[in-house]
Amino acid sequence: MTSSRILLAIAVVATVGLMAATRIGVVPLAVTAGVIGNIAIPAVWAASSMTIRRAAVPAMVAAGTVLVLMAVLGWRDGASGGCHVLAGLLGGWALGLGWRVLPMLVVMALALVPVIYLELEGISVIEAASELNAENRRVFAEGLPAGLSESERAAAMADFDEMSAAVFEVQRRLWPAVLLIGLMIQAAAALAVGWLIVKLTYGVAPRPEIRPWEAWRAPFVSVWMLIGGLAATITRVEALETIGWSLALLASLLLGIQGLAVQTWFVRRLLSPVGRTLYWVLGALFFAPVLLGGGAVLGLVDQWRDLRLASGLDGSGEDEDDES
Repeated sequence: MTSSRILLAIAVVATVGLMAATRIGVVPLAVTAGVIGNIAIPAVWAASSMTIRRAAVPAMVAAGTVLVLMAVLGWRDGASGGCHVLAGLLGGWALGLGWRVLPMLVVMALALVPVIYLELEGISVIEAASELNAENRRVFAEGLPAGLSESERAAAMADFDEMSAAVFEVQRRLWPAVLLIGLMIQAAAALAVGWLIVKLTYGVAPRPEIRPWEAWRAPFVSVWMLIGGLAATITRVEALETIGWSLALLASLLLGIQGLAVQTWFVRRLLSPVGRTLYWVLGALFFAPVLLGGGAVLGLVDQWRDLRLASGLDGSGEDEDDES
């Protein structure tokens, strides 16, 4: 049996084993298996899809594995495992085709979205957040020192309720974007592990199309996401407001990353190595909101006018000075 088929067999065994372990009555073991499975299952299927040229082979084996999970564990656990398997397959195929990182992670994250709703068992994300906040309130109240007076206890609970209400409002407004970002982080970790498996097994692994960091630009659609998102937030329609805030957050994040790339480009050319270190250290420690917020504005401006090209600066900073 070739190593690629062995890897595919390992993917099947790991998927069935980890999904079955989540049903064990021992809570710590079930939770551990669930946490590991969130990364390991898509990782091994991504590795398999990277190493088998005929896409139909891992797809058919994956379908059979999901049917077995449904028969043994029930449709809900089978569907959840299937989503993890699908995310891994899509990520491995996209990586093999040389996709860029961002669309690759978005596709994987979208494949994982149904898992959230399957695990909530019909409860909405907002309802789940409300229940979690209520449980946190109960734990906080039970943890207050016994020696507190009624007025002190009431004041402590009032402070907690105020903070909890503010957090819940942020959750209510931004939960789709936060959920997608979290799933993209999970997808990135799984894809990295899958890539490492292939690298260690074969000595070589496919790489995505990567643009140099200093030249990185967010997709131009992020500008329209920001405009459309902000427009939706003033409609006074709750569903549109939620979508609008999420679009605005995602667009701001992309533009902020582009702004950081622009800052890196200028800092490398205008400051000495010591100056660069001071810029980033002081910015991270004392001016992080300005660095990120200003980066989003800078990224938005750079979408319309290429600041790096328009600056007229060339070369790599101190190298030019040395040559002159």
